[in-house]
Amino acid sequence: MNEKIKLTIFSQHFWPENFRINDLALQLKKLDVEVNVFTGKPNYPSGKIKKKFKSLKPIYGNYRGINVLRFPIIARSKATFWKLIFNYISYIFSVTFFSFFFKKNFGNIFFIYATSPIFQAIPAIVIGKIFKIPTVLWVQDLWPYVLKDTKTIENNFIILIIKYFVNKIYDLSDLILCQSEAFYEDLKKKTNTKIKIFHNPSNYQFNFTKRNNNKKYYDIYYTGNLGLGQDFNSILKIFNNQKILENNIRLKIFGSGKNFDDLKKKIKSNNYKNISINKSVNPEKLKIILKSADCFFLKLNNGIGLSKTIPAKFQTYLSFGKPIISVNKGIVSKFVNKYKIGLDCKSEKSSDLINVLLRAKNLSNNQLLVISQNCKNLFFEKFEINNSCIKLKKYLKDLK
Repeated sequence: MNEKIKLTIFSQHFWPENFRINDLALQLKKLDVEVNVFTGKPNYPSGKIKKKFKSLKPIYGNYRGINVLRFPIIARSKATFWKLIFNYISYIFSVTFFSFFFKKNFGNIFFIYATSPIFQAIPAIVIGKIFKIPTVLWVQDLWPYVLKDTKTIENNFIILIIKYFVNKIYDLSDLILCQSEAFYEDLKKKTNTKIKIFHNPSNYQFNFTKRNNNKKYYDIYYTGNLGLGQDFNSILKIFNNQKILENNIRLKIFGSGKNFDDLKKKIKSNNYKNISINKSVNPEKLKIILKSADCFFLKLNNGIGLSKTIPAKFQTYLSFGKPIISVNKGIVSKFVNKYKIGLDCKSEKSSDLINVLLRAKNLSNNQLLVISQNCKNLFFEKFEINNSCIKLKKYLKDLK
């Protein structure tokens, strides 16, 4: 019962790629969990594998005391549909094949960081069953619904086939962790596997600064993915509305994704002077940048999967104690309303969203202080990384 937890994390993405799993691994190490990582050669979001990682064989590495084993994969390149398919499939086959040569690196629990596509869980589940090692699946996206929500696949027959295999992955896991309460209800109907709620923890500390009332501009920030799950085209037009311009409201975007180049072109060609778009920066630099925010913007398309998802940016926003504007009919807007941490707009009508932006700008200092305290309470209750990892360590102990 007192045997040390030796965790092998299976994740297609790991440092120097910027994903939450990096911080989770480090925090678990601090809590005396022995951690090593099986991952692919880093190529996100650039699409290129750097020279030092290029090899047709696995490469050992180290990330702040964590052993990392990087398996050869096909780079995602410009992230076209087929390039991504080859990238995902190469990860699955490479990790499954090469892992058998690295049995000495297996821990006593396998932990899968299940970003999309969830089929990247296959190597850990297959190897776990063969060697009788319990497997934990940390679900980040609700498959296959997210495929339909983002219009990646709309054929119902194909969705049904994918759903069958996704459910098999759930059934073959020993414990499923879901990043949203809404995921829990959905997954419980699909599998008899044990399910626990484990939100995406934040690697930020709570860091609130009061609004500067002498600023000329009211700055709304958006960070993170600019992909199929976020339709920003209509949002750009709203920020060019005369009322928004007259009130000196600006939108500042820091992100990456399939739509980044398209959005950048539209902002330039339409001469949207109050909208700026920048590529993602590292977390330390982002911490400094986001201190200047007056408010944060969170946009997710509506759909069965996306409406139940809590994007990782939500925890980042919370940590600054500023109002969050949620444009979504799902769980994020429920959080915003329940905990009184900002404003939500369930409609995507221009007039409704403009009204919400103006209301956000006109919040009083007292209202902002209440929002800040509410953000702080929610952050420490559900998303602070040390508290989260203590809970996770207990889940892992119970699994053994």
